[in-house]
Amino acid sequence: MKDRIVLGIIVLSALGVLALNLFNVMKPDKDDIAILVMDTWQTFPHKEENAVNAEAIVKIIEWNRWWYNDVQEVVETKIVPLLEWAREQDVVIVYSNLGEQGAGWDTTLNPLLEQDKYNEPIINGTGELDQYLKDKGIDKIYYCGFAINNCILGKPTGMKAMKEVGYEVNLIQDASLSGEYQVLTHEEALEYMDKELGADFITVEELEKKYGG
Repeated sequence: MKDRIVLGIIVLSALGVLALNLFNVMKPDKDDIAILVMDTWQTFPHKEENAVNAEAIVKIIEWNRWWYNDVQEVVETKIVPLLEWAREQDVVIVYSNLGEQGAGWDTTLNPLLEQDKYNEPIINGTGELDQYLKDKGIDKIYYCGFAINNCILGKPTGMKAMKEVGYEVNLIQDASLSGEYQVLTHEEALEYMDKELGADFITVEELEKKYGG
């Protein structure tokens, strides 16, 4: 009887080790991913003094209200905690902050991101980002920031460009927002990401659970 109990303990221990090994094999590798924070600036680039008419002034006021309310809330409640988790897990973080050429935009990043404290890279070109990620063995990019229906989708480091050079591109949806209609609406942008780019949509919480921590 005693021998059977001992044997049972050995078998259960062996099964536990096997299950743990299988879990580790099946668990996604966080070394394969990068988080790309898109255009999360300290100030909104469009200024009232640059407006060409009264209609433009109204639009800029609306944009600024969106930026300093909705965007700021997402930065504080979603992006900052996401970056804290990523740093704890040694997940690669990259920033893109490309302004409109010739427009004199202030592309200083939001200080809450603490990019300068951690000396995390700012990369604005497709080729430069491609080389940086290849050097680190990364093939999956998770995007957050602003705006889903413009910059995240269409800039040189955005989803379309990086998909074309071979990356899996995904959206951290609750850590991102769309602006007002420009080329696409919010819904049209999400549909394009889904159907044309094969993007997954994930929340900050889901990402953390998926990759541990």
